[in-house]
Amino acid sequence: MAIDFKNIVMKYRDLKDDPFFPFNDIQDNYIVDEYETEKKMNTYISLKETLNSIPQNDIDYFKNKSIRGIEIVVQSLKKNKMGYPLSRNQGLLIPNYVFGKVIGVLKSAIGNGYGISYPNFYYSTKGDFNEKPLKVLLESAKKSIYNQEYNTFFDLENEVDNLINKVGQMWDRENENYPEDSY
Repeated sequence: MAIDFKNIVMKYRDLKDDPFFPFNDIQDNYIVDEYETEKKMNTYISLKETLNSIPQNDIDYFKNKSIRGIEIVVQSLKKNKMGYPLSRNQGLLIPNYVFGKVIGVLKSAIGNGYGISYPNFYYSTKGDFNEKPLKVLLESAKKSIYNQEYNTFFDLENEVDNLINKVGQMWDRENENYPEDSY
């Protein structure tokens, strides 16, 4: 019976996104069910061990999904058909949330074994988001991922996580420059 690595990766990434991850470093001010925490940690370790044996064709599958996720974002980072630019806050009270939507797509590309979430960007006549630096970062990462041969899933995951962190850093810098602009 073949191992469903798509499902394994999904479960593994879900556990990594758990707010209490890593499970052995939980703060004292949280009331936590120790049995559930230990169960999650054991599951995480087991999934990680399984992913050590992921075949090259599955690594390539996730590599191609990661590249496709980046392409989807880059294609979406433009003015809409009416010529309106992107709204930096995406119509929400969260400053510069456009970065959060990008991070969501990148996480789905590496973490969802069966598909990629598409961004539904909000455009506004008052939109003033400059997408060029983000596009440059994404295009550079796409080229790097495309040209790299990954021997393990974790090498690829590390590359995508580094990109996600860089987008998060851009978000932080934008928050310093535009803390609460137009919605």
